[in-house]
Amino acid sequence: MPSTRPTLGRAAAYILLLGISFYALICLIFSPSALRAIPLPGFRTSRPHAPPRFSPSGEPLANATFVVLCRNSDMRDIMDSMQQVEDRFNKRYGYPWVFLNDLPFSDEFKLRISSLTDAPVSFGLIPKDHWNQPEWIDEDKAATARKKMAMDQMHLIPYGGSLSYRNMCRFNSGFFFQHELLQPYKYYWRVEPDVKYFCNLEYDPFLFMQEHNKTYGFTVGLYEYKWTILSLWDTVKDFMKTHPDLIPSDNMIDFISDDGGESYNMCHYWSNFEIADMDFWRSEAYTKFFN
Repeated sequence: MPSTRPTLGRAAAYILLLGISFYALICLIFSPSALRAIPLPGFRTSRPHAPPRFSPSGEPLANATFVVLCRNSDMRDIMDSMQQVEDRFNKRYGYPWVFLNDLPFSDEFKLRISSLTDAPVSFGLIPKDHWNQPEWIDEDKAATARKKMAMDQMHLIPYGGSLSYRNMCRFNSGFFFQHELLQPYKYYWRVEPDVKYFCNLEYDPFLFMQEHNKTYGFTVGLYEYKWTILSLWDTVKDFMKTHPDLIPSDNMIDFISDDGGESYNMCHYWSNFEIADMDFWRSEAYTKFFN
C-alpha cells in the first residue's frame, strides 16, 4: 500500500471523487426515497433465512454489522471511534464488527481491537482484484491524468494524484458488500477512524430500518466539487438511456438535477457515515450500473 494513502477518518472533509458520488446518484435516481425500499429488478431480501438474533439483554436484533475499512497505522484512531460506538450504543446490543484492509492486520491490531467489545469481531483481507484497478485500465494514461490533476494549481483537486484514494473509492462503491465476511449480513453501519459520537443512541437504527422498510441513511449533504467528476453525469445519462427498465417513474432525480436530468446540480451526500441495506448494492440494477 503506498505511503500516501490517506487516513480514511480525516479524509471525510474531502469525499469528492467519482467513486463516492456513486452512492448519492444511484440511490436518488433509482429510488422513490433514499430512505425506503427500492422497487428494482433483482432487489430482494438476499439473507431471508438468517436466524433471529438477540442482544445480551434479550432484545431482538436486526441482521446487521459494523464495517470498518482501515490500516494498521489507524489503530489508535479507530480504537477511539470504536470505544465511543460501544459506549454510546453497542454495549447494549452487541452487534458484530467487521474490519477490512488491503494488507493483513497485525496481531497487535487484532488483540487491541478485540479487547474493546464483547461482540464478535472479524478481520478480513481485501482481494487484490477488489482493491487494485482492473487490468484493462491503461496505467500510463491513468498515471498521466493523476499527475496532471495533482499539479493543477487552479482547481486544487483533493487527492487528485492519489491512486490509493481511487482504490478506496472503487472498493467502497462496488466491492465491500461482496466480501466473504459480509455475506451473512443484510444491514451495515460504516465506522471510520477518528470519528466522534457525542450522544447516546437510545434506539436501534438497524431494527428501525428493518421495521420501517428503510434502505439508506446518511448524515451530511452538500455540493460536489465538479472538477472531480467531469465525466460522471454523462455516464449516468448513458446508463439511463440504455436501461430505462431499471429507472422507476417516481424516482428522486429532481433532487440532483434542476432540468429534468440534462445536468447534475452537484447535490450529493457523504458516505463516510452511512447505514444501509446491502441488498440494494447487491441488486441487479446497482450491479449493472457499477459494472
